[in-house]
Amino acid sequence: MISLLAKQLLADVSEFLPSASELNAQGRSKLQTHIESALKKANIVSREEFETQAAVLLRTRQRVEALEKQLAEIEKQLS
Repeated sequence: MISLLAKQLLADVSEFLPSASELNAQGRSKLQTHIESALKKANIVSREEFETQAAVLLRTRQRVEALEKQLAEIEKQLS
């Protein structure tokens, strides 16, 4: 994923900056390597992974709310 994103970003940069499109193969390779490195440090996740984690978080919140209600009922019964 990072590699594809880096290639797309490099293509976009080359489109908007004429000097970037004139880079030789070695220069493009170095630039792509730097872009990939920066993206890896950014901790980017795919949309699919983000949505999966968001769904897990929603289910967890719902479960916590249900447990809080149960606890409140038990506390009410004990007092």
